[in-house]
Amino acid sequence: MRSFLPFLDLRELEPSELRHEVLPAIATMVMSVPQGIAYALIAGLPPAMGLYAGAIPAIVGSLLRSSRVVIVGPTNAISLIIATSVVAAAEDPVQAAATLALMVGVLQIAAGLSRLDSLVDYISTSVVAGYITGAASLILVGQLPNLTGTEGVGGDIASRLVAWITTLDDANPLALGIGIGSVVGIAALRRVLPKGVPALVIMGGSIALTFGLGLDDS
Repeated sequence: MRSFLPFLDLRELEPSELRHEVLPAIATMVMSVPQGIAYALIAGLPPAMGLYAGAIPAIVGSLLRSSRVVIVGPTNAISLIIATSVVAAAEDPVQAAATLALMVGVLQIAAGLSRLDSLVDYISTSVVAGYITGAASLILVGQLPNLTGTEGVGGDIASRLVAWITTLDDANPLALGIGIGSVVGIAALRRVLPKGVPALVIMGGSIALTFGLGLDDS
């Protein structure tokens, strides 16, 4: 019973050990908020969807999974796949993403019951490295229009990059300044703040600046 319901182990948790459980939870939460919002934007969904995708799996996973160290939640690769294969062709992106999540959950339960997890051991390191590099490149090129405040286009990575270059004359200086300032700010704060906190600080500051100066209407 305990292997299937690992949260029952909390009954054996000593009060002196509580701090060692709470601090990692806070650190993970701080890092998950900006990541979840970014993943939702990559997938072409409302930012709030990223928070749901980070919170709900964490709750369900912590109650039912057998491992206490495996991380659950959205990833950049999953967001990219959703953006390019489902959301881009759907009339209602939120409904399409929710349906896809339900289907994936059913398939994962079936795969777990069938013991198909061992197949992952046969995937070579070079394949994984190539997949991660390709996904990172697509994400980078896909977010360039957001950096310059220009209109993005679909298609392969070369078409997106060429289209972005042709729109640089229409770049929004304000959007570009906020984007570059955010990158510089995160890099500077990483020297003095714990991992994950700089992104949250910059995100909060950008939101405050946007509303404070009325930039959301511009």
